Amino acid sequence: MRNFNKLKIRIGFINTLSRVGGKPGKEYSDDTLFNCWASIENVWLKDIQQAKANNTETDLTITIRDPLNNFEIKKTHAVKILNGRFKDKIYDISLIQKDFQDARFVTLICKQVI
Repeated sequence: MRNFNKLKIRIGFINTLSRVGGKPGKEYSDDTLFNCWASIENVWLKDIQQAKANNTETDLTITIRDPLNNFEIKKTHAVKILNGRFKDKIYDISLIQKDFQDARFVTLICKQVI
């Protein structure tokens, strides 16, 4: 990505919490740790059959401006979409990847949980 104009959807990073009493699954904090603008893409139509086979059809590719020292993104965080058609959906972060072609951006692969 080379264009800041594509960052049109507001997202927030939240903490994932362990459930009390050792119950399976995760809970998600209501407190937003960091907000930013993002570009979001879902699975491309040409890849949908492969995504269904891998159970990844709800995965999103989220590109954000690198927050540098303002915030450190971790896999223990989750992403909450704050506007747009994905509003109020929560996604666990599967992969955090720096864009080596353009160091201004970070790409996240996220799987829908709520």
